[in-house]
Amino acid sequence: MIGGSQTNIGSNLWANAQEYSYLTERILSVHKDGSVVLFAGGSVDALPSTMAVNAAIGMACSNVKCLLVDMDVVRNPLTSAFDLTVKRDRKVKPLKTCLDDVFIWPAEYFVGDIAALLTKLIRKARKRYGITVIYAPRLDQSPLRHPIARLADWGIIFSENAGQATRLAAVMKQANCKPIGSLRAAKPGMRA
Repeated sequence: MIGGSQTNIGSNLWANAQEYSYLTERILSVHKDGSVVLFAGGSVDALPSTMAVNAAIGMACSNVKCLLVDMDVVRNPLTSAFDLTVKRDRKVKPLKTCLDDVFIWPAEYFVGDIAALLTKLIRKARKRYGITVIYAPRLDQSPLRHPIARLADWGIIFSENAGQATRLAAVMKQANCKPIGSLRAAKPGMRA
């Protein structure tokens, strides 16, 4: 939360453009090569995949090489957003998108010891990417919320209600993941 206020996620195109700009500005305000930013979601409704995709586009437009780490193992939406297919016959590595500076680590790569795999991935990403964004739309309910948050330098909270926001803020504080923003999903039919 910035200055004690929370920005509402709107439902119209102009509001979405403002949200994407807000995300890009917040990330660039703390950017240094190797930074890791956590998109901490209370639910997939609070953190749509378009937020991560458009933040990565904003980074690419600012000439910052970005790795999106998809922690939504149920839907794997970031790979779908860029119309990418994971080929099982090749070495596991980030997928190149249609944008020169945007890469994706698909959720389907996370099998076995997820915490150990993510720790190793983030260690390598810090050396190879300007920004790594961990897209975790279900962080509020995840048993891995603390290990995931500990890997990030900065975090943005995406919530549907004050309870989610409070729980996610507590996880980030305990993990020493510094908050740089907070967005609250507007109720359907409600303007932000």
